[in-house]
Amino acid sequence: MPDMVAPLLILNQILTAGNTITAFSLLLYALTFNLRERVARSLAVLLACVTIVYFGDVLVATTHSPGEAEVWLRLQWLGISFVPAAYLQLSDALLAATGRPSRGRRSRLVGLSYLLSGLTLAGVAFTRLIAADVVINEAVEYLRPGPLFPLFSLFLLINLILAGYNYGRAYKRCLTRSSKRRMRYLLA
Repeated sequence: MPDMVAPLLILNQILTAGNTITAFSLLLYALTFNLRERVARSLAVLLACVTIVYFGDVLVATTHSPGEAEVWLRLQWLGISFVPAAYLQLSDALLAATGRPSRGRRSRLVGLSYLLSGLTLAGVAFTRLIAADVVINEAVEYLRPGPLFPLFSLFLLINLILAGYNYGRAYKRCLTRSSKRRMRYLLA
């Protein structure tokens, strides 16, 4: 079994680095769009969060001390905590782009989601309630889930369900085949 772990760890590091490069490249590409457009801004925020998460994984893999690993793992939560809110914001922007602007409810929900994401980040940065102590073994480094981690998981699940609902509504509102095809790319 240990003979299989080393090649899998190397493959994981290669894929993590590839995901980091891809997310950062897509972020740079998204930043070339007109950032006054809500969809472009929302996509850029989501890609920035994903880039931070994967870049944190790359940095954790290069550490040799538990203290340094914990710093990078906690900084990684800068991206992790805001992914649910950014995903919901992107779905809201896509729905608005298809002709269904928010009458305030979805916008308030996105704002509340960002507030909860900020509280999550503060909880990870200053307490051990969401992400507890660092665990380092021969294969992987991670933060042990804290007692409030299930609440973050529920927050993530609710946001994903709401975003999926928004994406479905936006897909149904697409009028042309090309816009439906582009929306399918996002849904996949």
